[in-house]
Amino acid sequence: MSRKMWCALGLLLLAPVLRTAAASAGKQNWDRLQQLRPGELIQVERRGAEPFEASFGAATADRLQVVRNRNEQLDLSRAEVLRVYRVRKGARAAGPIVGAAVGFGVGFGIGYAAGAGKGKWWIGPSKPEVAGVTGLIGASVGTGIGFLVRGKSRELIYQLE
Repeated sequence: MSRKMWCALGLLLLAPVLRTAAASAGKQNWDRLQQLRPGELIQVERRGAEPFEASFGAATADRLQVVRNRNEQLDLSRAEVLRVYRVRKGARAAGPIVGAAVGFGVGFGIGYAAGAGKGKWWIGPSKPEVAGVTGLIGASVGTGIGFLVRGKSRELIYQLE
């Protein structure tokens, strides 16, 4: 193998290790909580309790203040907090639009593969007609699934090591 191939192979094998090391280096830092804005939605995991979502209040050197259920203020010590995630809700329109596009593509492909061509003895719809109809059916199914599936994403802000 050439030298370029060995370098590329080495980078491919080393990339996950470097990425993990860089990602974990900052996640232990309690000071990263300062980048959150008051009122921002977070998920908190603490010792001996179920994870919960709350609004970020403030973070001091040894305490985390959050508001849960719009009126319940919690003051958590740094020692009991295991992880803090920033929670972002997905865009309202993105899920159904992506679902419709994927559904149409899948439906069109299935319809085109299953449709019969116009032969000498064939009386019926052509492949493009069948593909168009199945594509529309797939788009409607994909829109419904995309509407139901759109969700939240989480970004790890702090993790106790």
